[in-house]
Amino acid sequence: MNCVNNKKFIDAYMDGELEAGMMLEIENHLGQCTDCSGYLRVKRDLKSALHHFSQIQAPDHLRAQISTLGTRAGRVWWPKPVVVAPMAAAAALMLLFWSTDQPGIPDSSKQEVALVVQDVVDRHVRDLPMEINDSNQLRAASWFQGKIDFPVRPLGPGLKNTTFQGARVSNVRENQAAQMVYTVDGKKVTFMVFPAHRISVAGGNMLTVRGKEILTGRKNGYNVAMSKEGDMIYAVSSDLPVKRLVQLLIDRR
Repeated sequence: MNCVNNKKFIDAYMDGELEAGMMLEIENHLGQCTDCSGYLRVKRDLKSALHHFSQIQAPDHLRAQISTLGTRAGRVWWPKPVVVAPMAAAAALMLLFWSTDQPGIPDSSKQEVALVVQDVVDRHVRDLPMEINDSNQLRAASWFQGKIDFPVRPLGPGLKNTTFQGARVSNVRENQAAQMVYTVDGKKVTFMVFPAHRISVAGGNMLTVRGKEILTGRKNGYNVAMSKEGDMIYAVSSDLPVKRLVQLLIDRR
């Protein structure tokens, strides 16, 4: 493990998202490298500071201005509490979640959708190592047996311009998740499968396509499409157009 690779995976190490062998390799490197161990301390201090800032509420006049902007835009949701801090503008904007107003949907459900979208996008943008690299997605789906508590159904063969790259065990919110990575139309696409237990998919922008409800969202420039089937949720994230992501879910076998 060299310093470049150590810093590349340090966020995943902090969150405990790496496999045991990789975690041990990074720990051994940190024990021998003062530069990387100092880098880890800085990252942890920053994370702690951001958590502290998240507890600070915006003044009433700012909340009122934001509410007015949301009314003009027609479909913006702002979770409470609103974040303000020395990094106020950037931190606050990261919490925006655009959705279609749906009467009767509680704010808690809307907030849960925003957090799920954030988790799905976070897993997509992080260049974490795959635990299995196999061009056959069906073999990869079988690999998950005994590692997670539910069966995994991949996107399936026959999808146009789609190549399977690899898979790893991950998580969305407090639930285990199967993460499968594809290349679609030359772009990276992350496909997540996870239980719907304690997760609401109400409150976002909902489309009905071929009789199937698809919830769509956007975070940090990436699109997300999700569908709930029984007690499982299937989600895809990419910078591909949301219409293409919806098509992947609809055409999945």
